[in-house]
Amino acid sequence: MTDTLPTNNECREWSRVEKTATLQVKQLSYPLASGPGAPGILCNISDEGLCFFIETAYKEKDQLCLSIDLLGWQHHRQGVSQLVNESMVKAPLTAIAEVVWSKKDQGEKRFEIGARFVDIFEDDHKALKAYLAGIRQSLAQNL
Repeated sequence: MTDTLPTNNECREWSRVEKTATLQVKQLSYPLASGPGAPGILCNISDEGLCFFIETAYKEKDQLCLSIDLLGWQHHRQGVSQLVNESMVKAPLTAIAEVVWSKKDQGEKRFEIGARFVDIFEDDHKALKAYLAGIRQSLAQNL
């Protein structure tokens, strides 16, 4: 799927980039579940949050641990270790997010979740912002 900017006129502080990627989701609760988490599909992402589809229902204010397989964001990381450590080049973006809204997807056995990032490594956040800025710039040039 190609990257696109939303075409509607929603008033948001951060513009979203429509992007498809897989992700793993664990709800932060005691005790923390073991394993990779529930699989989901990224719908769109911005500097400060994301929207995704998942078969698990979550409520507003639920805290989620996300592992997002967003291809290419890693190339915007800084530091020498990124150049020599192959596992860092393929690492997923990890973050803690809070559910802002949740709704059942019409006709599907899944939920659409909107969440905002509440905890993300500073270097990873900078890399995500640079990655999304590059996509936005590329899309703007192709308009």
